[in-house]
Amino acid sequence: MTPRNVIASRLHQRIQAIVDTRCGGNLKEFARQVGINYNTLQHNMSKGYDDLLLKHTQKVLSTFPDVPKSWFISGEGVLCFTEHPPTIGEHSNIEEKAEALVARIHELEAEVRAEQAEKQKLKDRLQDVHGSYWELNEEFRMFRKQLPGGHLENPPTSSSGDVPTQADAADSSAQSSE
Repeated sequence: MTPRNVIASRLHQRIQAIVDTRCGGNLKEFARQVGINYNTLQHNMSKGYDDLLLKHTQKVLSTFPDVPKSWFISGEGVLCFTEHPPTIGEHSNIEEKAEALVARIHELEAEVRAEQAEKQKLKDRLQDVHGSYWELNEEFRMFRKQLPGGHLENPPTSSSGDVPTQADAADSSAQSSE
């Protein structure tokens, strides 16, 4: 065996150790997680080629951050995990949780759209009320012009500053006739 084949063989052993401990022994799952074509990976592993694995070293290390870099590249040290690595079943549970989160996001987006529609309805209603207020105010002004005493340039207000009442209008008329 040439030195290159020895290195490749050992690298394949380390890959297999990661596959066994992190992917439940499933090479296809390893390829999916790392983002390597499964058929290409399987072919390279069976032929003992290491170029593909060396090319994707950074992907492997970033996918499995608790794998020591020195152990993966040179075999120095020990492969150990500080936490229980997820199994294939746990991966599917993660996928189910992700799907549930996506569904919840869609529900929340629908709620936001409904709230926005309600907000627009309230804005429209407020504009209607505001318009009605001005229409009523104009009617009130026209009505006041018709009051005995004629047109009032500065309409009287009550002592509290409120809209004048009928009693306030009577008091104002009595003061102006004095």
